[in-house]
Amino acid sequence: VSTQSTWGFDDRVWYPLGRHVGHTVYPGLMITVSWIYNVLEIIRIPISVKNICVFTGPLFASITVLITYFMTKEIWDVPSGLIASCLIAIAPGYISRSMAGGYDNECIAITAMMLTFYTFLKSVNLGNLLWACLSSVSFLYMVTSWGGYIYIINVIPLYVLLLVLMGRYSHRLYVSYCTFYILGTLMCMLVPFVGFQAVLSSTHFGSHAVFLMIQVHSLIKFVKSNMSQSSFIYLMKLVVYGIIASIVLIGVIASMEYIAGVQSTTRFLTLLNPHSDKIPIISSVAEHQATSWPSYYFDLQYMMLLAPIGLYYTLCRMTDGVVFLLLIACTSVYFSGIMVRLMIVLTPSVCIASGIGISTFLKMCYSQTMDKLYQPIIPCISLFTAAFYVIHCTWVATEFYSSPSIVMYANVDGKQTLLDDFREGFAWLSQNVPDDAKIASWWDYGYQISSMANRTTLVDNNTWNNTHIATIGRIMASSEKDAYPILRKLDVDYLLVIFGGHVGYSSDDINKFPWMVKISAGVFPNSINEHAFGSFEVTESGTATMLNSMMYKMCYHGFGKVQKEGKPVGFDVLRGDIKRKNFTLRTIEEAYTSEHWIVRIYKVKQDPNHGPTYD
Repeated sequence: VSTQSTWGFDDRVWYPLGRHVGHTVYPGLMITVSWIYNVLEIIRIPISVKNICVFTGPLFASITVLITYFMTKEIWDVPSGLIASCLIAIAPGYISRSMAGGYDNECIAITAMMLTFYTFLKSVNLGNLLWACLSSVSFLYMVTSWGGYIYIINVIPLYVLLLVLMGRYSHRLYVSYCTFYILGTLMCMLVPFVGFQAVLSSTHFGSHAVFLMIQVHSLIKFVKSNMSQSSFIYLMKLVVYGIIASIVLIGVIASMEYIAGVQSTTRFLTLLNPHSDKIPIISSVAEHQATSWPSYYFDLQYMMLLAPIGLYYTLCRMTDGVVFLLLIACTSVYFSGIMVRLMIVLTPSVCIASGIGISTFLKMCYSQTMDKLYQPIIPCISLFTAAFYVIHCTWVATEFYSSPSIVMYANVDGKQTLLDDFREGFAWLSQNVPDDAKIASWWDYGYQISSMANRTTLVDNNTWNNTHIATIGRIMASSEKDAYPILRKLDVDYLLVIFGGHVGYSSDDINKFPWMVKISAGVFPNSINEHAFGSFEVTESGTATMLNSMMYKMCYHGFGKVQKEGKPVGFDVLRGDIKRKNFTLRTIEEAYTSEHWIVRIYKVKQDPNHGPTYD
C-alpha cells in the first residue's frame, strides 16, 4: 500500500471508455485503510490489507459509539449518553453497514457525520474557533467518504437559519458557522470527485445563502446599535429590497439546472421531491426504494416508540443542542422514508432521542413518591425490555448480516442447500477465459467480475455513465440479430447473466429485466419499445418481443429439457411454465452454467453461421 496513491485511468473497466478513478469515486475509504496499514507497519504490527478492510467497519462503529456518548452528553446529560451509546452499539440499522467484512463507504461515513455534528455543536456551545476548525476537518473526511455529505452541508445551514429565526443568534453561532462554511467549502474543492461542485452545484446553494444571510444579520445588529431609529428604518427598506432581488436571482440560477455550469445531484432532488420524475437507473436500485413500516421495526424495534418520548422531553428544556437534535431527527425521518438506504442516517438520531427518553423517564419514576410495592416493577420492566431488544438485535445480526452476499442458503427440492454459484462462475472466468477478454453483464456484477475474475468489464457499480449502461440494457432487450452488431462493435467476448428460475433465486436478471428495458428505452427510444414487452411474462402470456430477447434466450437456453419432480419440463419455480422451450442460438454459444443454473456465461461467436432466420 503506497502512501502516495495514484488515482489514474483504469482501462479494464467501462470498456472501451475506461474510467478516471480519481474523478469517479470517493477516496476516503481507500485512504483510511492505507493510513491504518502504514501506521501499523511503523509500529511493527503485521496485518494484511485484507484483514484491515474486513475490520474497518467494526473499528469505526466503536468510534461512533464513543461519539454518540459525547454528543448526547453535550445535548442532555451523562446517563442519556451512556444509554444512547449502548443502543447504537447493537442497533440493526447501523449494524447493517458496520459489520465485519462490510467494506463500504457508509462504514466510515457515519462516523465522520457524527463527528462533524458533535464538533460543530461543541463549537456553537463554546464559541471556540478550534472546535469549528475540527468540524471543518471532520466534514472534509465525510466529503472524501460518501455522497451523503450533501445532507450535512444542508442541515447545518438549516440549523443556523432556524436558530436565527428563533431569536437564538449569538456571536458563538457566527464564529462557528463562518469558520465551518469557509474552511468546509474550500476543503470540498480539494476532493477531485467534488471539485467546483462545492460552488456551482445547486445542492450547495443553501449553505451559500445562509452564509450571506448571517453576514447581513450581523451587519444589521451592528448598524442598529450605531444609528438613529429613522435612519435605520430607511436602511432596512433598502436591505429588504436587496434580499428579495437576491432570492429571485438565486431561484432563477438554481432552476437553470443544465445552463452555465450549474449542476445538481439527481438523488438529492429526488429526496426533496419524491414525486418528481425519477431517472430509471436510480429507481432501479433496491436501496433507493421507499422504506416500509416493517423495515422501521426491523432496524429500530422499541426505539420507534422511545424516540418520540425523548423528543417530547427535550421540548421542556430548549437549548441550542436540543434544536439541533430535533432538526436532524425530523429531517432524517423524512429522508429515510424516501430511500431505505438512509435508515443508517436516521439510526444515530433515534438512538440519541431514545437514550434521552429512557433516562428522563427513569429519573421521573424514581424522583416521585412511589409505593414500595410498585418500586421493583420499573426495573423489572426495564430489564425485560432491554433483554428483548438485545435478543432482537442479535437475531438480526446473526440471520441477516453475518453471511456473505455471494454465498446463499436456499431450500432446493426440500433440502437446505448451499448456493456457491457466484464464486464458481467467477472462478471459471478467471481460469478459462483469456486475460484480455471483455465481459458484458448488467452493472450489478461489474465489481465482482473485476475483483474476483480479474477480467475487463463494460459496466460496473460505479454507474457514472447512464448511456453505456443503457447500451447493455439494449443488448439484453434486443433480438440476436439486432444485438450482435452492438456486441461486435464493443468487442464483447462473453456475456454473463444471472438466472434464478431453477432454485428460486428471486434477485435474478429476469426480475431486473424491466429496469433494463426502461433504462435502454429512455436512451434509445427508436430501438427499444417498452410496451412491446407487455408485462414481461415468460409464460403463455409472454409477447414475441420478450420471448425473442437476448435475456430470455440466455436465461432459458437448454432449460426446456430440465424437469423437476412433479412439474412439467421447463418449469420456472419463480414464474411458472415457460412458453418457449426449444430454440437455437445463432450468434452466441453456451460456455458455462453453474451447478444450480444461477450463473450462465455465453461466448460471442467471432464468425457466426448466419441462417436465413433467427429463432
